[in-house]
Amino acid sequence: MGIVFLNWLQSIQEIEMTDPKKPSRSVRSQDLRFNIETERETDGRWIAEISDMPGVLAYGKTEAEARAKAYALALRVICG
Repeated sequence: MGIVFLNWLQSIQEIEMTDPKKPSRSVRSQDLRFNIETERETDGRWIAEISDMPGVLAYGKTEAEARAKAYALALRVICG
């Protein structure tokens, strides 16, 4: 299991590729960091979880996709 620290400004491009809705300017200017844990399932899928936010986890075909989806979900939880 790996722990990954993501910087909002560095990962925004990955999130924009998976979600056509862009966050507002006020959110984009903030530096939001989450501790994202990733693990590969036995069927080959990747799961990413933000343990500080219960229920925020996502699957992806790649580790990067799973992280981006979990990050986008965390932003939806925070921003509503």
